[in-house]
Amino acid sequence: MQSLVSGLFASRILFAAADGTAQSGMSPTEPVKAKGGGVVTVVKVGDIVPPRVAPPCKPGSCLFAGQSVTVIVSDSVIYSSILEGKKEFEAATGARLNINRVPFSENFENFFSDLSSRSGKYDSSIAGAWWLGELVGGDHLLSYDKYYNDPRFPKWNIDDVLTAPRSLLSYGGKKYMVANDHDGQVMYYRRDLLADAQHQAAFRQKYGYALDVPKTWAQFQDVAEYFNGKDLNGNGMPDHGVTMALYAARGWDGIDPGRTFHFLPPDGTGQIETYLKAGWNGADVRNYLHAYFDTFGNRQQLPYLRISGNYSYWQVLDFHLAQATAGRLSQESAPKATAVDFEEMTIRLGRARQRGVYRASLGFQ
Repeated sequence: MQSLVSGLFASRILFAAADGTAQSGMSPTEPVKAKGGGVVTVVKVGDIVPPRVAPPCKPGSCLFAGQSVTVIVSDSVIYSSILEGKKEFEAATGARLNINRVPFSENFENFFSDLSSRSGKYDSSIAGAWWLGELVGGDHLLSYDKYYNDPRFPKWNIDDVLTAPRSLLSYGGKKYMVANDHDGQVMYYRRDLLADAQHQAAFRQKYGYALDVPKTWAQFQDVAEYFNGKDLNGNGMPDHGVTMALYAARGWDGIDPGRTFHFLPPDGTGQIETYLKAGWNGADVRNYLHAYFDTFGNRQQLPYLRISGNYSYWQVLDFHLAQATAGRLSQESAPKATAVDFEEMTIRLGRARQRGVYRASLGFQ
C-alpha cells in the first residue's frame, strides 16, 4: 500500500514532525514581587489568529465531497496544527478529517503496521523525519512531486523552509514530507548573569579569560562550574541545576521557527510587530530566532540516520544505553552489545540494500 505524503490532500499524507529587560514599545508586561524578594515579569499574551490559506469550496464543486481522511498523530502539542486546520480543510475539500491520537511511542508502530499489512486504516500521519528510510525503503509512500504545482491545491514554497529541515523533507531526490515541526538543539543562558560586573571579574580571575556566551565545550564547562552552587537569587541558599522545566510549565510559546518568514531581517522576512503582539520581549525574540537561524543553516550538521529498520536500530541503542545507565552493563560493554545487534539487523536486512538506502537518504545517486 502506498501513501501520498503532503498537505491538504484527501489521500495519504505525512507531516514532518524544527531573560531580558522589557523595552519601550515592547509587549505589555506586569512586574510582580516574588517570594523571598526579587521581581518577576509576567507577560500579557496577545492573540495571533492564523491566516486562512484554503478558501471554502462552492456547494456542488467540492473535489472530495463525501470522502474522509484519517490521520494518526502523537497525542501532544505537535498535533495542534492538524486540529487547527481541521475546519478549514473540511470546508475547502468537502471531505471529513478524522484525527486519531495515540501516545508518541505508539505512533510509528501503528502507522507502519497499517502500511505493511495494507489495512488502509490511516491515510496520513505526523511523522519523525527519521521514519522516511523505513517508509520509502519499503515502498509505502508516494512522492507528491506531481501535485506540488497543481493549481487545485493551496500553493506553498518548499524553499521557504531553511536548509537543514528542508533536507529532511525529500528522499532520493523526491519530495515526501511537508514541514510541520522544526527541532533544533540550542542552549539557553541568563543574559543578566553573564553581563554582571562582579561575576565577570571573578570569572576572569579564576579562569583567565572573559565571561561570555560559551563557544566551545571547554568554555561551557567553565561557565557551568563557575555558577554551579552560587546564590543567584539572594535567598542565602546555593543554586544549581536546570530551571527550563519551570519555564516550560507555563506552556508552549506558540513559535516553531523554521521558514524564512518566521525570522526577522536580515535572516528572513518576518516582522517584529507580530511577535510583540503575541507577548514576546523584543530582545528575547531577536536572540531566540537568530539562534535557530544559525542552527538550521550551520554547515556542520549530522543528518538523521534514515534507513530501513531505523526504528529498530534506535530501540536497540536506547535499550543498551539504558542498561549502561542502570549499571547492568559497563560503559565498555554497552557499545559492544549495540554493535553486535546492529550487525545482526544489517545482515538480516541486507548490507548492500542498506548501503543503497543510506546513499539515497543523503541525496546521492
